Amino acid sequence: MNVKDARVVKTQKALTDAFLRLRTLKSFEKISVNDLCKESNIGRATFYRHFKNKDEFISFASKEWLDRYLKTAFDNLNYFNPYRLELLTKIALPFFQFIKDNNKTLDPKTGANLSNIFYNMFQEQIQKIIDSYCEMHGLIFNGNSELLSAEIAGSVVYASRWYRKHLDADINETVNSVVVPLDKVLNIYFPQ
Repeated sequence: MNVKDARVVKTQKALTDAFLRLRTLKSFEKISVNDLCKESNIGRATFYRHFKNKDEFISFASKEWLDRYLKTAFDNLNYFNPYRLELLTKIALPFFQFIKDNNKTLDPKTGANLSNIFYNMFQEQIQKIIDSYCEMHGLIFNGNSELLSAEIAGSVVYASRWYRKHLDADINETVNSVVVPLDKVLNIYFPQ
């Protein structure tokens, strides 16, 4: 079993939590190692024992932040829900809410392009959902779940790029305009 040392986990969590607090106050490029250490109450030597530099840490912390979000969003899904449209809405709505809540942070002009990391992680979660959905419903999917998840995630991602420029649009209407056509596409693969 590969278990991380509790001290390492505690240090990484403290630094990541500090990063999440600081990112609401400053852009990525303005967050310094000193800021992170002061906010987390971690010494600089300890920081550099875990990370080569700020960029390596920012990459780690960003993935941790996005992973926490996606786990929270997807952990409570009911895969036995017979209403696929409702399931799609429960997948897409938190995604668009995340975009709305974190639009500034996801902007590549802030110094870190988290959009690609987030979109890749989202696609991985969609693939897990497809695999779990098939398993729980006893469905045999003769296609490639990775390809299907890329199609679904691609649709949502493309729409989210539009939404980032139109944050004043109604979030529920936006989600509906994405999931209704997706449900029709999925009906080809999984007729109800």
